[in-house]
Amino acid sequence: MIENGINGYLIDNNNIHDFAEKLNAVLTDSDLQAKLREGALNTAKEYTRLNVATQWEDIITELQTVAN
Repeated sequence: MIENGINGYLIDNNNIHDFAEKLNAVLTDSDLQAKLREGALNTAKEYTRLNVATQWEDIITELQTVAN
């Protein structure tokens, strides 16, 4: 999942100006590159197999509780 400004940028469709602006910033700013890289690594950690399986188990348990 992209979090705007945390691990990447979300840009409106066909907004070439915003795309070019953000792309230029990422390509030329090493501090920004490091920030986005760190954010991406942290986001990836949230989607480990164990975390996703646990979330699914919680959803299934909740649905079973509601159904009974």
